[in-house]
Amino acid sequence: MTKRYGGGQKRVSWGMTRIPCLSRPAALCTIALLMLAAGPGRLAAADPVNVDSVAALARELRRIEFLIPDHHLARLDAIPRTRIAGPGAPSAWREKVPFRNSVFIRMALSAVLQVNEALVATRARVQSLTVARAGPADLSWLSHLIADYGVATADEPPTEALKMSLLRRLDTLPPSLVIAKGALDSGWLPSRYTQPEGPAFGRWTLGRVTAAGADGAGFRQPRAALEAYMHHLNTHPDFVAMRDARVALRAEGRSLDGHALAAYLAPALGRLATQKLQRVIRRNTLKRTNRARLAAGPVFVFQRAEER
Repeated sequence: MTKRYGGGQKRVSWGMTRIPCLSRPAALCTIALLMLAAGPGRLAAADPVNVDSVAALARELRRIEFLIPDHHLARLDAIPRTRIAGPGAPSAWREKVPFRNSVFIRMALSAVLQVNEALVATRARVQSLTVARAGPADLSWLSHLIADYGVATADEPPTEALKMSLLRRLDTLPPSLVIAKGALDSGWLPSRYTQPEGPAFGRWTLGRVTAAGADGAGFRQPRAALEAYMHHLNTHPDFVAMRDARVALRAEGRSLDGHALAAYLAPALGRLATQKLQRVIRRNTLKRTNRARLAAGPVFVFQRAEER
């Protein structure tokens, strides 16, 4: 299927997605998103497979039927759990190869779903607690979580009101929104805000972009970059309108729509940046990722080989 944008055509099949080529520094950030993956979990991991380039990773994704040319991710209910481990990025990961952007989308989707899965589990535990009946261990855990999400200080005793305020922040984010934001910050579109040594996600701070960490430092673990960015959206005052819209969607029993929620980021990102974000979602048909679900297992581990 093709769609026309401006004077040219762009293929919107996930197997053959064409997106503007990444600049050299932006490619380094793309590697960060490719590395995003599940943290330690209960699922058994398959034996690591060495991959020394994007092309090698693409071949492995085809092997597990996660990357099929001209294929629209028909199994949205069984997205493979993938993880990339290993040393720093070799130069081969900056190569221009077919399907690189499709690899990016798939690895990012798997990673976001895994972070969302952890958020769902934490949210369910909070919802199951009745503060008046909770034991000391649960109250201590809840108190630290409330503080971590900026609802109250750690020394303030938990209450049902604080718990409900926490639940407005402690929630999942649509994969389409997170993937598109990562694409923009990592250089899918030309951007002077790309962080060559940092994660795939930048953050506006007084007219500039820093890493998503509280201290503005880069992340050595891409999983930490993703978690910090999603935590940033879930806690920062600039995004309260987005969180309120998410609560409203939940109350109406509607699914979360990344394209719609992106509109509420305009006060923080600016109108043009928000329009770019929504355009990435539309042009790459990312809306479908909001319906995606993880497969039961195993975790497919791709180990990056060191550059010789």
